Amino acid sequence: MKILHSKRQLAALYMLGLFMGIAYVNFLVKRYDSGVQIFGDHVLSIYKDTKIIAEEFIFYLIRMRVIPFLLLLCLVFTKLRKLSAALCAVWTGFSCGMLLSTAAIEKGMLGCIACLGAVFPQILCYIPAYFVVIWYGYTFPKTRWNIPKTIFVCIVMGLGIVLELYVNPIFMKAILHMI
Repeated sequence: MKILHSKRQLAALYMLGLFMGIAYVNFLVKRYDSGVQIFGDHVLSIYKDTKIIAEEFIFYLIRMRVIPFLLLLCLVFTKLRKLSAALCAVWTGFSCGMLLSTAAIEKGMLGCIACLGAVFPQILCYIPAYFVVIWYGYTFPKTRWNIPKTIFVCIVMGLGIVLELYVNPIFMKAILHMI
């Protein structure tokens, strides 16, 4: 029963962040619109015409995906584990709310599809890896870290990076040509 309670708490924290992100974009950012659109035709055309060089892109992915993940992983092994897991759930929801709201405002449903395309298929790997770490941090000491979790997290994060490096650019360019 306590596991179900913990899942609901994490889902509630994510939803709180999601609603905060949506509210932030709709009520605060719209007032201070500087005219720059992240889903504008100019930005999207630049992405369509960009050739992704895997040897250079890998360093960006390591900086943007591996370092924050390792930071969270380190934090869940400290006394701040539950707070770190909770803040990660809220921040993830907030980021999703902001991004999807901005996409919907600027491009409508096509913007939301572009957002989903931007995270597909690597999100299918990143979500389980982050969930294992967040779940451990949030439910400790009921759950323990072990070697199978370590192996799973390493494999899934590695696979996510490979998918983002090689598959996502092809997938994203196909979506952008439809928009």
